[in-house]
Amino acid sequence: MRGFSLRHGLLAVLTLLTLGVLPAAALPQSYSVIFADWTIIDQQNRNLGFLNFFEVSTDAPGADGELHPSAGYFTSVADLDVRVRNLNREAYDFDVSFSSRSSGEVTDGRLLVSLTGSNPNVLHGSLELDGRFKLISLVRKQPGQTGRQVASNEVDALDSPGFGVSGPAYRLRGVPEGGRLIVRSTPDRSGASVASLDVFATEIAVLECTPNIDPVQFQNASKDVKRRLLAGTWCQIQTPAPTSKVGYVLGRYLDPMAKP
Repeated sequence: MRGFSLRHGLLAVLTLLTLGVLPAAALPQSYSVIFADWTIIDQQNRNLGFLNFFEVSTDAPGADGELHPSAGYFTSVADLDVRVRNLNREAYDFDVSFSSRSSGEVTDGRLLVSLTGSNPNVLHGSLELDGRFKLISLVRKQPGQTGRQVASNEVDALDSPGFGVSGPAYRLRGVPEGGRLIVRSTPDRSGASVASLDVFATEIAVLECTPNIDPVQFQNASKDVKRRLLAGTWCQIQTPAPTSKVGYVLGRYLDPMAKP
């Protein structure tokens, strides 16, 4: 009976964590690892801006920072205001407001930061604005280190597990034997062919899907649920090396590969 109670008690705690309603006193203390200045790096090792995470109260972090035009969202620097949406043991989930310094335009977005990596000085995640997801790494600034020095380091978000739909590598499923899946230039059947994949293709990287798939929901889903979430989308993919191409395929043909 004692084992039964303990097991169900742990399940209740995990449920509350997932829903983001765990009492403040019971929140994991590991969130304090994020209290630092971070440089935002993309998959091409470009410096996209910075974030400063600080303690707002004893139970939640806050953050501000800026996003550079190199991020591709704005033509000038945009100031960031970050607010907590959800904290749990695997990820931080934030609402973000982007305020363009040139136009004053304010746009809302979302920032997800995964805690599943082994290096506390490099956190991986995604940044979303207007339905466009960008895979990013947050690299902790060391004392006296400039943003240029951080960007010159070799930081590749694909070296560590991603988060959400970008996390696993994919293989194909449901493609007729002997057939090939066309990779298109746009997320519709009228898009031009940019590549094709045979039925045995593996190590396919998914960059984003349209409509968006909630990263936290996808991360916590079973394989069958992940397949159902993918089934109603077009996904932007990167085909395997050495002839890597970027284009779109129907999500129902993608199957998350088992994690090692």
